[in-house]
Amino acid sequence: MNHLFAEVLRGYFNDYISELEDLSKSQNTIDSYSSTISTFIYFIENEHQKDMSFKNIRRSDFTKFLTYKSNNLNKHEDSKPASKALYITHLSQYFEYISSESIEKLDFTAIFKKLKIPIPKREPKGVNDEDVEKVLDYLKNKVLEANNYDSSKSRAKSKNAKQKKQFLAYRNSLLMKMYLYTGIRASELIGVKIKNFNLIKENLYVFSIIGKGNKEAKAYILASFISEEVNFFKRNDYQLISITVSGNILDRTQTWKVFSTIYKNCNVKASGIHILRHTFAKDFYKKTKDLRSLQAILRHVSINTTMIYAAENDEQTQDNYLLAFENNT
Repeated sequence: MNHLFAEVLRGYFNDYISELEDLSKSQNTIDSYSSTISTFIYFIENEHQKDMSFKNIRRSDFTKFLTYKSNNLNKHEDSKPASKALYITHLSQYFEYISSESIEKLDFTAIFKKLKIPIPKREPKGVNDEDVEKVLDYLKNKVLEANNYDSSKSRAKSKNAKQKKQFLAYRNSLLMKMYLYTGIRASELIGVKIKNFNLIKENLYVFSIIGKGNKEAKAYILASFISEEVNFFKRNDYQLISITVSGNILDRTQTWKVFSTIYKNCNVKASGIHILRHTFAKDFYKKTKDLRSLQAILRHVSINTTMIYAAENDEQTQDNYLLAFENNT
């Protein structure tokens, strides 16, 4: 129904993505914009029942797209308000680009100005201490199991069965600890190599990552947390941390599947990778009460974003009140 309009949108889309690449936006950012906009164009071309043009596009066309998107999510997406707000941001930037490039006098400002998705304040979810211990114990046992594996008693035809088991055990342990103890984002670990670790202050590794906006940043982890895993990687000349058995890059989707299996085997009700960033942040603030350092580690532009980790529950408030005044009685 809207094939011609969709072709026009697709032309602008290709140019817009090229511009994002020219501006050195991160691949994660480009992929995110690309996914939203391409889905929007598909919706306009194949699902929307209105004859569309730039002249008659309305706010309701975008709200109907949000409904369509929510009803057709894959398992790695969600329909929460924050996700909907992100979709609107992608589309508003895309249509702003169209306005700037079109020879027609197009202005979509009024549409997006009123298209706001309220995002309720919420305490970030993390993995509790007990479940963290379950996961770490499970990974430790998998390493022991791999090291004690007797390939002569196995029916496996591969002579490298033990090496494969060891690699998977040590890699999974290293991946989990890196996310759990550094607070880095899922996309930031993909390019990190073992040789990037520099030991400072006796027991502290510092390493470089490429963060949001394609900016280089520093991350930290205690050397003692990952000494066994790092030594295994060095002994076997493995460079990248996020790799598969065959030596290919282990992407975010594959890592998500690995972690989902680990959570399931540990009977831990957790999901995904980002929850480990929240776990790190909550634990760091609980132990240090230092928001500025946490902001720097998480690489938040605004301290307001970091403030969510300072929120207390009722029990913490009561305990702190007693700590402050109980000795005065």
